[in-house]
Amino acid sequence: MHKVMEESRLPSYVFYDLRGNHDKFGVPKAGSSLDFFSKYSISSLRNRTNAIQSVTLTVNPSFIIYLHMNLSLILSVNCNNELCMVP
Repeated sequence: MHKVMEESRLPSYVFYDLRGNHDKFGVPKAGSSLDFFSKYSISSLRNRTNAIQSVTLTVNPSFIIYLHMNLSLILSVNCNNELCMVP
């Protein structure tokens, strides 16, 4: 993502990256040494670490509210190869 920011010349606050499926599998808990999203994502570097985030896009006279709920930080998802269980 840093390369994208550099090449686009856009400020980091316009980027909003999300934790995806592959950012959780094999990660025992958020913040562990295997949690690369927490270490390298723009959202994390901008201290967007809460489980619920919102973004408001304003296009006069309307606006759109985007709500992101990162349940992987709330629920414990245990994966063993291809079998995943949510308690």
